[in-house]
Amino acid sequence: MVQKLTEALPGRAVPTGEPVRLEVVTEGDRLQARWLFPGSETILSEGRLKPSLSFLAGEAGSRVRPARDRAASLRELGRALGEAILSEEVERKLRAARGPIYVSGESSALVLPLESLALRSGLHLQLDGHRIFRGSLPERDGKRRGPGGPAPARERLRVLVFAAEVEDPRVAKLDHEKEEDLILRALEPLRREGLAEVLVAEGGTREALEEAVRGFRPHVLYLSCHGSGEDGGCLLLEDDHGEPMPLPAAELAAIVRGSPLRLVFIASCHGGELESLAPRLLDLAPEVLAYSGEVSDGEATHLAEVFFDALAKGLSPGEAASRGRKALSDEDETDWALLVHYLRDSSMPLVAPPEGALAQPLAPLTLEGFVGRRRELRSVRRALREGKDVFWVHGPGGIGKSTFAIRAAARMGVGVRRPINTRERLLPGRLGVLLEEHLKGQPEAQSTT
Repeated sequence: MVQKLTEALPGRAVPTGEPVRLEVVTEGDRLQARWLFPGSETILSEGRLKPSLSFLAGEAGSRVRPARDRAASLRELGRALGEAILSEEVERKLRAARGPIYVSGESSALVLPLESLALRSGLHLQLDGHRIFRGSLPERDGKRRGPGGPAPARERLRVLVFAAEVEDPRVAKLDHEKEEDLILRALEPLRREGLAEVLVAEGGTREALEEAVRGFRPHVLYLSCHGSGEDGGCLLLEDDHGEPMPLPAAELAAIVRGSPLRLVFIASCHGGELESLAPRLLDLAPEVLAYSGEVSDGEATHLAEVFFDALAKGLSPGEAASRGRKALSDEDETDWALLVHYLRDSSMPLVAPPEGALAQPLAPLTLEGFVGRRRELRSVRRALREGKDVFWVHGPGGIGKSTFAIRAAARMGVGVRRPINTRERLLPGRLGVLLEEHLKGQPEAQSTT
């Protein structure tokens, strides 16, 4: 793994074509584009916005419509945008440049899902080797880290994975355990070589997020939960009872301010919209990835797996996001076009192996790597607050009952006694005897789980 990383990442940005700048504005029902190509060549193009464009923009990310309809909407949306601002001359120049596209302009134009922009052939730019960033083209004046700039700092990359799930019948359930497991597996090669540390936050409360950010000081923050784009955007965290607790953009920014963030990835619905969470975090992190509509849980998890696998191979977040989009497209999944990449710097690799000797490898995962059992931990917290002090954790052998019990006790700050392990059929009377003997400190019967 280290040899491959060394060969792929010689301490500089991943080679790409020359960058292109796109400035977009609207005037009435017309979309105007100013393309700035390498060599200071400027091409102006404009076209009429179809009346259905805004409708399609909203529907392209809808989970209500069948996948077949969503795919058709995405194709039509990309073609409509392409017909408006992609002339034959612009397409020729884009093929020659083969570089990233930095988009800026008026908010009235930036609300459009430009990530779905398609060539006249119907091929989407993002799937044709072009990466679309929301932000200004980096300058090579020393003030910004432009292409060919310094390599990442020689320190372990700290990745914080935070997830929240509310208990509300009106809200779809999210499979956080699968998502967290896939991310951990993708980053394990880096962690094993001592190049990264990964922390999966326990619980989805605001207090859990504050504690994890303050204590871990992450370089990468991955946030997975439900979200809303209304009133400036918010994440739906959970309280101690699993009820929804909105976290507005301003409060999220206050929590992460002061952390050495290099990347924030918001895996929630609507977090990437123009007036939502992602743009408001750019002052605190040079790169922010988020979804601009309603993304499905399965597709977001698939993209996250591919994204973190690419990061672990030494690719930049921009390249990693491109691989994620391509992976979704190859599976005929349509939510790839909802991923928006906000940038105020060049997208650079976040990890690089140290020159010469390796960093000290980390120890094998311990209880700090405990993942999942979110609802069960929440139930224990709730019961403790209600005055209960005896818990019965039961289930088949080998599923992690003892680990869960020790972790729950440690997390709640209560004492830990040896668990009662038994194969017996615990009728209420016998269970009471075992508990009484155990709490008195008497020896347990010889038994195993």
